[in-house]
Amino acid sequence: MSKQLFKEFPEVSSTEWKQLIQFDLKGLDYNNTLIWSTNEGIDVKPFYHADEFKTPPKVSQTKATQWLICQTIFVANVEKSNEKAVNAIENGATSIKFIIPSETVVLKDLLVNINLSEVEVNIECLFNNAKFYTQLATLPSEAKIVVNNDIIGHLAQTGNWFDNLKIDYEHFESIVYQTTSITVNTALYQNAGATMVQQLAYALAHANEYLNHFDKRISDKEKATITFTFNMAVGANYFFEIAKLRALRNLWSALALCYGFDAKCHIIATPTKRNKTLYDYNTNL
Repeated sequence: MSKQLFKEFPEVSSTEWKQLIQFDLKGLDYNNTLIWSTNEGIDVKPFYHADEFKTPPKVSQTKATQWLICQTIFVANVEKSNEKAVNAIENGATSIKFIIPSETVVLKDLLVNINLSEVEVNIECLFNNAKFYTQLATLPSEAKIVVNNDIIGHLAQTGNWFDNLKIDYEHFESIVYQTTSITVNTALYQNAGATMVQQLAYALAHANEYLNHFDKRISDKEKATITFTFNMAVGANYFFEIAKLRALRNLWSALALCYGFDAKCHIIATPTKRNKTLYDYNTNL
């Protein structure tokens, strides 16, 4: 890859490209015709050139390339959901997310024939009951279990607490002590129409509520054990979505360090629903 290709072709500067584009526009205004503004207030040029950057962009030191392929399964029936999970793993999934609507679900039955030391399992419950999570203690110690618990996300999505603020936080605290996991569901903001800047702002405000709540309630040693997971919805604007995730990592690191929490940013990325429809199959191509 270090070998230089096409040496016989001269380099073309950004100025030369722009002059050629203006010639092809045949009198049309370059800015009005080709530059467009996003909802985030960013003016997007028709092309970008290396000579426009005085210093190279900062490279984020993350393990983002070590991503997992996750299959989401709604647990309407334990046996069938387990079969779907096993089938998904056989077909290449490296992570499973179970959405559990009922407190009667037995986790051991749901996780039969799944290698919990190799396959990460995310559990999202549509209820807020700390007793349900005591089942996690019966699973192997090497099991990779991530609990997606977000009472503020439920409030933002439905407009209601599960019970009320006091009871919800009591259950939430107990769940966090058992699982050392907190989830911030920012996908609901994107799916509701928020811009990327708004999504990041809401995500930090959302996470800050949890940080502020636990700040004086747990020790610094306990803070370091808690994992924050951000559920992010991503749209079709490829480079902007990458920038959004990179910005989230930097912003979260700055915020978490202020409270003494782990600055690592765990992200679950799912496709946005904003550009999907059930009524026109052509829209989903």
